[in-house]
Amino acid sequence: MVGRAIRTFAQVGPEIGLPHLIVVPDPDDHDRLSNFYGNLGFASYRGGEAMFLDLQSAVEAVRVTERDAAAAEVPLSIDDIG
Repeated sequence: MVGRAIRTFAQVGPEIGLPHLIVVPDPDDHDRLSNFYGNLGFASYRGGEAMFLDLQSAVEAVRVTERDAAAAEVPLSIDDIG
C-alpha cells in the first residue's frame, strides 16, 4: 500500500505541483512506524510528529525500482517499492 502511494505521488506530484508526501504515524505505534517510513526515505517533520518524502526522492525510488525490475526481467509489482 505504501509502495502504491509513493508510485502515485511520483506520477501525479509534478502534474499538480505537490512537493511532498506527508504521513502521520499512529501515535500508538509511532516509533516502529517512524523507523519503517525512515527506511523508505521519509524524513522527520514537525518535531517527529509527522514524516515527509520529497517529490524527487519518490521519483528516484520509482525509477530505481523499475530499473532493477527490468534488469532482473521480473514483472514489476506496485508493492515492490515499499
